[in-house]
Amino acid sequence: TTVNALNGSSYLNRMSGSTNLAAKLPRGELIQVGGKEFSVCYDLSHSLNYNETQIPICQVDDAWTTAIYDGSDAEHLPIFVLDTALGSIKEPTLGNTYLN
Repeated sequence: TTVNALNGSSYLNRMSGSTNLAAKLPRGELIQVGGKEFSVCYDLSHSLNYNETQIPICQVDDAWTTAIYDGSDAEHLPIFVLDTALGSIKEPTLGNTYLN
């Protein structure tokens, strides 16, 4: 998946690849874009756009604090999930011996 990153923006916009960024990148996920590391923002108030084409970026060490992309404007940057990622868990049930 590639994204568009604009200097001064707190969002990444999908350019190509995965049809749904929000489904592929859960909130709190650690990512790298343009050689810079971020987390996908947590947002209990739902005031930040988080959908199939746009995700908010936050500080890599604090998914509650918005970050600003400070690189050069760029299109079709690959987005990488850091190797610390576990993904998201769907509908865990008491007594399960594994995570879905």
